[in-house]
Amino acid sequence: MKIKSLFILTLISFFFLCKVQAWEEKDFEIFDAHDAITKLLGPEATFYNVLNVEPNASLETLNKAYRKISLTLHPDKTTDKKDRELYTQINLIINILRDKNSRKRYDYFLKVGVPKWRGTGYYYSRYKPSIRFAGIAIVVGICAMQILLSWTNYYTKKYRIN
Repeated sequence: MKIKSLFILTLISFFFLCKVQAWEEKDFEIFDAHDAITKLLGPEATFYNVLNVEPNASLETLNKAYRKISLTLHPDKTTDKKDRELYTQINLIINILRDKNSRKRYDYFLKVGVPKWRGTGYYYSRYKPSIRFAGIAIVVGICAMQILLSWTNYYTKKYRIN
């Protein structure tokens, strides 16, 4: 009976595991651009606020707003470092909003909220540990586990003797 219920539980787990979706490369691009914009302009900033357009704006309206803003923020026109960073982000934003699928994804994240935790792949791509660091971390982890198991074994035997 135990084996049958374990088998059913495993099948159910595999079924739900197949339904899990991971973030795509475009999602990471959206997250990066959103983080940069909120860092520059505050937590309430959205791609649409930056371009001064409505969320349902047409492609033509987006292009007009982009041209208007890019003329004022272009690196040849300004020496302010914040404006130059904003110009770079506006280029990323317009590319995201011009693509139909990326815009749909951004609108989804805008509606439900941009996730705080983005998975280990996202953070690993930003902090790529060296092979030396990984080797040291593995050795230290193995040593710590060995010490923990030895300590547990010692106190278990001591408890049995008493």
